[in-house]
Amino acid sequence: MPNCHNQTFVNDLRMMISADDTGFHPVNISSRRASEPLPIYLPNNSNSQGFEAEKSDISEESRQTAPQ
Repeated sequence: MPNCHNQTFVNDLRMMISADDTGFHPVNISSRRASEPLPIYLPNNSNSQGFEAEKSDISEESRQTAPQ
């Protein structure tokens, strides 16, 4: 859904759950938005803004904390 400036952003929504004998229970829900809006027009052969428009802060944090 576009914002008031008619910009659309990629959103990353994650849910951590736990399970026991009574069923599944939500533990944590986190949502982050990409730093750059999706481009209005992107030609098929263009690489400009491809990853910046699609990555969110969660993606960046995961890459920095991943074991090497």
